[in-house]
Amino acid sequence: MVVSPEEYAALNGDVVMLAMTSQPQADDELRLRDWKAAGLPKPSWFKPLLGTLALRVIDRRLGSLVNVDRSAAIRAIERLISSEFLPSELGKDLG
Repeated sequence: MVVSPEEYAALNGDVVMLAMTSQPQADDELRLRDWKAAGLPKPSWFKPLLGTLALRVIDRRLGSLVNVDRSAAIRAIERLISSEFLPSELGKDLG
């Protein structure tokens, strides 16, 4: 899932991605609840792993997340990045 803003892509020619997998994960809080609405072919989970991908290799957009699944993406990022580097507003979203 792309987590970087459009301005980042325009400036750098790539996007920052949050990893996703269809392999069941131990942490159920990272499971997408409405994966079908997101346009995904199988049940999916976020993985706390960030990477970059060149725009030129992105073929198409699969879909978009519903709010409950956005919270799971935030949880994955919070597990990956130390709280001292996260804005305090992120924790409020999960309250």
